[in-house]
Amino acid sequence: SRFAIRVWAEDKPGVLAKIAGVLGKYSISIATVIQKNIEGSPWVPVFFFFYMAAEKNMIEAAAEISRIKAEANLKEAPLIMRILE
Repeated sequence: SRFAIRVWAEDKPGVLAKIAGVLGKYSISIATVIQKNIEGSPWVPVFFFFYMAAEKNMIEAAAEISRIKAEANLKEAPLIMRILE
């Protein structure tokens, strides 16, 4: 299946690298990243879109990202979305 994840991340260096590291650990390949800046807010929504990935790997990666959310400078746990084609 194809998936996307949305996270609310602090707009600072290294945040995306921490998330990408977790995704790579679970063999999840990033197709596209979209970050939307919000004027005056330290938080930005970041959308990761992936190539095909096993649902089990997505769930485990999202759980690990949730566990490191303070270290990764995230406002809340990631939201997983399945992409229907």
